[in-house]
Amino acid sequence: MTLDQIVGQAPRTIDRPPVTAKIVRVDDSGIWAVPIGGDPRTPVGPCQGPTQVAVDEQVVLTWTPQGPWVQPAVDTSGFETEAGALAKADAAREQAEAYADSQLGGHAADTTEVHGIPNTAELETQAGAQAKADAAIADHEDATARFHGNTGVRRVVDAGDIVDLPDLELLVRRTGDVVAVWTREPVAAAFSGALDLFTLPTEFRPDANATVSGVYNPATGAPVAGASLIVRHDGTVRLIAVSGARHVAGVTATVNAAWPAAYPGTGE
Repeated sequence: MTLDQIVGQAPRTIDRPPVTAKIVRVDDSGIWAVPIGGDPRTPVGPCQGPTQVAVDEQVVLTWTPQGPWVQPAVDTSGFETEAGALAKADAAREQAEAYADSQLGGHAADTTEVHGIPNTAELETQAGAQAKADAAIADHEDATARFHGNTGVRRVVDAGDIVDLPDLELLVRRTGDVVAVWTREPVAAAFSGALDLFTLPTEFRPDANATVSGVYNPATGAPVAGASLIVRHDGTVRLIAVSGARHVAGVTATVNAAWPAAYPGTGE
């Protein structure tokens, strides 16, 4: 038991969002993982989590005051690679530029001898060609954002918004085509039951029908029996709460939607 717990103070919270990681070692000392893109020479650990995880398995890595936790992650084998995304974006840009050049060039050539054309209504106007080019460029920019964009951490539920859990906060972050949704709660409340915390905008909703995560109590570092965080395809974020527990949970999922024009909540 920590000194804060002895004197009745609330344990400090961990504000780091969960990340996708890969298991690099499982031994008597515990589970060791490296965040995707991290340095394999400095793994995070020992982590607590399911004993059945294996080396090279992808997991969600969550930090708590009692140490890091891992839990099974969404399968990312179907994700687009950075090289593939860049190739598609470059191809879209080149196609847009080539189309604009051909339309504008053809329009200029045709209008030099406009009386020799049977139906001038078939000619592309400069405004029309420019509109098509602008639309293609906008599509290219959206495709680029979907693979490389980052909304930053957005707090969509503030402390006090949920009457039954007055200290609970809900945060979201979209990075490329992956959305992370997680909770933090510095003080436990005497409430048990299901609560719909928030409805995610379309651009933040997961592809899967429902993505479920276990809930961890940072005061003890242990899973909260009977508690879970559920993020549905329709955007509903539901928490199954247990009285007397502090609810810390994180979900990551893929998103097949355009990049958002506006971000929800408040940035952190």
